[in-house]
Amino acid sequence: MAISPRSGYLARIRTELSNLKAASPSLASRGVIEKVYEIYILMCLLEALRNIGAVIEARDLNDQKTNNLIFRFGPGKIHSPTTPSTFINAICPGRQFEVQNGIRVRGRSSVLHELDVCIVDKEEAVKCRILQVDPSQNKIHAFIECKFYGVTLNLSIGREFIGLNSEFSTSVKALVSNTSHSDIPKLLNAHKAMPIFEVRISNRSREEQLIGWFSTELRRRFHIP
Repeated sequence: MAISPRSGYLARIRTELSNLKAASPSLASRGVIEKVYEIYILMCLLEALRNIGAVIEARDLNDQKTNNLIFRFGPGKIHSPTTPSTFINAICPGRQFEVQNGIRVRGRSSVLHELDVCIVDKEEAVKCRILQVDPSQNKIHAFIECKFYGVTLNLSIGREFIGLNSEFSTSVKALVSNTSHSDIPKLLNAHKAMPIFEVRISNRSREEQLIGWFSTELRRRFHIP
């Protein structure tokens, strides 16, 4: 019997979670394929962070170590007590960050945007939880938009990403999907937006390409030799 895509992505997620000595039961039981894919891409980002020497661990809403990761199943706020989501703490040489999923961030226009996966400056994240405010775009070090589609992506996805790209100053941003559209790469390139990656659990080389890109860009962003 063939393994379903959802089962394959969950297996890959569990492998990465084992490195954190953590589990995410609710993701396995309630996560729809689109959310599972988003967390799969988050796990790829964690592998890239380890590649550049980051120390990573799971933290709960109170910023304490935890073995039970609770991911957001819908848009939420980093400070919202109604979504007791966990996050990944990452320590690079001399710097500390949080890897978050599904949080709203204030863009250049002061409009709130949901980011599927992002790296937030630690000091900003702590401040936002204390003051009950949303993170600012200039404190976002990287973000990834994740799109799981059963068929070819709509060109509108590329147009939307161009708009989102203009709201954030970081250079580390990408659109990742399990499928593609022939015109989206041309569209993003013409607007000098960051790349689109077609990544599926059935193609390890595409996954390695994405992880390699993350590693290179984050090393440059954090000035790691």
